[in-house]
Formats: sequence, structure tokens, C-alpha cells
Amino acid sequence: MKWLESAGGPMVVMQATSVTEWSGYRGPDYDLACSVHDIGMVEVGGGGRSFSALSLSGEPMSTTWSEDLGCVVQWRWADDEDDLFHTIRSSWNGLKWDIVGSAEWQGVVVMLDAATPGDELAADELMEWPIGDQGVSIMVAEIDEGPVACRLVKVGR
Repeated sequence: MKWLESAGGPMVVMQATSVTEWSGYRGPDYDLACSVHDIGMVEVGGGGRSFSALSLSGEPMSTTWSEDLGCVVQWRWADDEDDLFHTIRSSWNGLKWDIVGSAEWQGVVVMLDAATPGDELAADELMEWPIGDQGVSIMVAEIDEGPVACRLVKVGR
């Protein structure tokens, strides 16, 4: 499975059509994403651009999109990937999902390191997945079961 690593700051998720507008370390967008305490939406604007992004802030974690679970997985700790996903699947039905917000995104969303300007991204520095055309709701759940801890973020309907 492909995992993304940040340079130490948050990951962000946004509509794919907004990626090239993300200024990363070159402008105010990185600081905006870092200002989020844990997880939350930021409104990016200025210079004729306006869009929303989801900041997955807090501690840096290896992050992936799991198509079969339909959510972002942020790996805090686990012995290995198999243990991580075994624990997620065995805990799934008992998870408490908290609502983070919603976005009017359509088509495809992209996840990337908030520090990277969107126009500098290489193909291996992002993940994308389809979300349809009806906007998205965003929910988060935490798992902390001894040797395994992670954050799960649903971005979709």
C-alpha cells in the first residue's frame, strides 16, 4: 500500500481542481493548515482564488487512502501494516465517528503534504480518489488499542 509522509507538518485534502492553487510553503496556505489544532477545514483565499481544504494536523503520521475502508488512515503506531488494518477492521463496528464538517467538493479529491506547493507536486507525492458530485461530509474516528493507534477520516457521502 502507498503511504504519504509529510515533512513534519499536516497533510491536506482538497478538491483536485484546486491543487495547483495551493501555495504550500511559498505562501500563506501552509501556515493556515498548521493553525488547525487537530483536524478541520480551512478557507483559502486571496489573489483571485477561493477554496476549502481539510487540514489533517497534529502530529505527523504516515497517511494513506484505503479504498476498501473508504477512509483516510493515519498511522500513529502499530507493529506493522497487517496489525494496523486487522485492528481497524475488528474495531470498525464499534467506532464513534465525530462530524468535522462538510465541503462542496465534486469529482476527485487529492491528499498531499501541506508544505508542498500544488504546482510542484510529483505523482508519488499525492493520493487521489473519486467522491462523486454531491459534496462530501467529513467524519473522524480514533483507535487506541494498546499496540495500535490511528486516526480514520471519512471524506465522502
